[in-house]
Amino acid sequence: MSILLIPFSWIYSGLTKLRLYLGAHQKIDIPVICVGNINMGGTGKTPVVIDLVMRLLEMGKKPIVVTRGYGGSNKGPIMVTSKHTADDVGDEPILLTGFSEVCVSRNRIYGAKMA
Repeated sequence: MSILLIPFSWIYSGLTKLRLYLGAHQKIDIPVICVGNINMGGTGKTPVVIDLVMRLLEMGKKPIVVTRGYGGSNKGPIMVTSKHTADDVGDEPILLTGFSEVCVSRNRIYGAKMA
């Protein structure tokens, strides 16, 4: 069965490379670690982010998490504070503020520039 899927993986890979090549590229003057995949929810991204944040803090770094804020109404970019609710920014950004500063932005470039 997996042999039958190989042509689809080639097509998917080619389209992904094309999208990345044609997409808007912008530079930011800070190091970036991207945690993500093609699946939404339930794949363990949040625990990985928390672990990365903890490790970076141990190294004396000051990480800031930039997220789209799935489930929240605010499109950002906005730095999450204790005044925000899950309805505003989503539940994961609220959780992540216990570990790091968090910026919610539907546009990750704008969020990264704000961070």
